[in-house]
Amino acid sequence: MESTLLLISPLLTGYLLDLWLGDPDNWPHPVRVFGNLIAAGERFLNKGGFRFVKGMLLSVSLVVLVFLFFTMLNNVLRPYPGLFWLVNSVFVYFGLANKNLIVEGQQVFSALRNSLEAGRRQLARIVGRDTSKLNENQVRIAVFETMSENLSDGVVAPLFYYAIAGVPGMMTYKMINTMDSMLGYRNDRYEWFGKFSARLDDVANFIPARFTAILMVLLTGSSRGWKAILKYGNKHKSPNAGYPEAALAGILDCRFGGPNVYHGKVVQKPYIGETGRTIQNEEIRRVSSINHKVCLATLLILIVGLLASCSTSSAIYEKGDAASVTTDLFPEKVKINHANGFSIAYHGNYKTVKIVSPFEKTMDTATFVLVQRGTPRPRGFSDSQIIEIPVQSLVVMSSLHIGLVGFLEAEEVLTGIGNLKYVSSAKVLGRIGAGKIVEVGKDQGLNDELLISMHPDLIMATGSPVSRMARYQSMNQAGIPVMVNSEWVETTPLGRAEWVKLLAALLNKEALVNQKFANVEKEYKRLTILAKKAKNKPSLITGMNSKDAWFVPNGNSYANRFFQDAGASYHWAGTKATGSLPLSFETVYPVALQADYWLNVSIGNLKSREDILAKDVRYADFKAFKTNKVYGYHNRTNAQGANDYWESGAVNPHLVLADLVKILHPELLPEHQLIYYKPIN
Repeated sequence: MESTLLLISPLLTGYLLDLWLGDPDNWPHPVRVFGNLIAAGERFLNKGGFRFVKGMLLSVSLVVLVFLFFTMLNNVLRPYPGLFWLVNSVFVYFGLANKNLIVEGQQVFSALRNSLEAGRRQLARIVGRDTSKLNENQVRIAVFETMSENLSDGVVAPLFYYAIAGVPGMMTYKMINTMDSMLGYRNDRYEWFGKFSARLDDVANFIPARFTAILMVLLTGSSRGWKAILKYGNKHKSPNAGYPEAALAGILDCRFGGPNVYHGKVVQKPYIGETGRTIQNEEIRRVSSINHKVCLATLLILIVGLLASCSTSSAIYEKGDAASVTTDLFPEKVKINHANGFSIAYHGNYKTVKIVSPFEKTMDTATFVLVQRGTPRPRGFSDSQIIEIPVQSLVVMSSLHIGLVGFLEAEEVLTGIGNLKYVSSAKVLGRIGAGKIVEVGKDQGLNDELLISMHPDLIMATGSPVSRMARYQSMNQAGIPVMVNSEWVETTPLGRAEWVKLLAALLNKEALVNQKFANVEKEYKRLTILAKKAKNKPSLITGMNSKDAWFVPNGNSYANRFFQDAGASYHWAGTKATGSLPLSFETVYPVALQADYWLNVSIGNLKSREDILAKDVRYADFKAFKTNKVYGYHNRTNAQGANDYWESGAVNPHLVLADLVKILHPELLPEHQLIYYKPIN
């Protein structure tokens, strides 16, 4: 449904903009850009031999160029729905010419009331024929011919191709139509060079022209219109223009065509219609009304069709009996370079995610199928959880997950958090204050009834020995997907942060995450190289004793990798496990006596050296304590005690590393101001 709304909302906005603004003469317009490209290509290629081939190459090249440009533009904008809507609305507005067509026709009739010469001059603005010898009735007939033909070219056809391929389709059609208007003449200069573009325009307008004629007759209820279409529709030299002209001639009971002068030559156009009567001034109002009705009807048919196709796809999805979708709906993909705990694969209209579950006894990998909303569910995944994407309502259990959401600028999808006390993000706090995010509990305190009543698209939890899939069995039975992640067992900071790509896949924000994470990677690697230039490797200890155990990072933990990349010497770097190693105070004590730095002293509400000594007076013996080289990562802790180190710090490891390099090797980053860390004095 979301992708359908992304098509419908610009369509409506562009239509309203066209009704309001029309097409002011001095405004920029993509068709003018198209015209400049065509003119430049024509000047360069329309000479010498093989002019048909050259004209064909120019036409094909420009059509492909326009389609690819607008397709790539939409791919870039898709992660930003507001910007996508705005830009596409503007181009839909540029693609429609309904009001301008009507206004131009009305202005000719208005000018005729002043004088025949004024009417001729005004008509010359919108037709290619010589208007200098036309009488009043011929001027009026020329207006109606133009309004009927361009109702197809300037209104129905652009909407038709929007229905097929969105703005890229609409703009591609506008390029085809512009090429025909500039090159599609049967004279010495363009006879061969413009032949391909003229035939291409004929093909592009084949269906829209006939659809326009049918709509005109249906909306007016004119039986004469049907007869005129059948009798005169194919009499025009153009394979398409005759149909809307015949429809209007039948509706008005008049006759179009006859001799006209184009570029100094008399062209005998076939007569279309039965009655060669005089057109009255007030009839412009009726024709204007027909054009408005056809435009609005086409728009409504298109919207209903889009909604119906969405509903049909959704129904097929529910039945689960659709054939595989071969179209690739995810042109932008993520590649996992650092994380070991999950993988993502792309398959047309769905993605498969595999997550390693180190705490499960019955399986070591969980598979999730991420299916694009409104598309069929793939077969063969009966044991996997199905998640509709993009996820629109998300419940998270970890501060890290809030950081992932913030990195992707997607706070609006959050509807529940395990514990609201540990929220640092100002945007999330604002949504909590507005009642848009509620507390759902976690682990043994999980509020099952509340979650089932909320029925989010996904619950994202953090795996641990006490947080396994079995705890969420009631959610699965209620049809709520649960994803248990284990980001914290990654062996590198970039690997831990790269879990943001999993959330990006759930939100269809691959383009955004690829761009932002590449910057994180680049800066992290730069700092790692910089730290290697340090002249020494100061030793450090980390954490502090708590409840009879001192947990230190194992050698294969992301925390130790931070220390190594920052150019430090860490006593337990040689241990092979991930996560933390529980030690006694007595085991750590002799190492701490010699360590140059004491980091990550952020247990509880420690704000001073006195607070540290209140925990244990033996801390005063540590070398780092004596030299005032004690640091905690609580620099961004808010009034309720939530620490941003565990939120944004988790997905911005380059900023954490910059802090560590600044602490350990201040000469390498003289301008850096600590972000997450602060000294405890």
